[in-house]
Amino acid sequence: GDLYVTATSPHGRNRSMGEKLGTGLTLEQALEEMHMVAEGVRAARMFGERAEDLGIEIPFTKALNTLLDGFIDAEECCRRMVAIQ
Repeated sequence: GDLYVTATSPHGRNRSMGEKLGTGLTLEQALEEMHMVAEGVRAARMFGERAEDLGIEIPFTKALNTLLDGFIDAEECCRRMVAIQ
């Protein structure tokens, strides 16, 4: 239930963060506009680091972290996520 609400509620912090990134804001700009913590940013970082430590490939999270790092835009991030097989 919590994952569903986080992803779909117009009041959800993670959804708000995603919408801000989707408009082209950088992570830093989006964080400046947020009044609450979007825990998904820290979670994505943690999962990416843990997967790297374990030698596990998690392309969805890798695409997300690449967006958060500012190397790709939201459109490219989505392309990479839907291309995962």
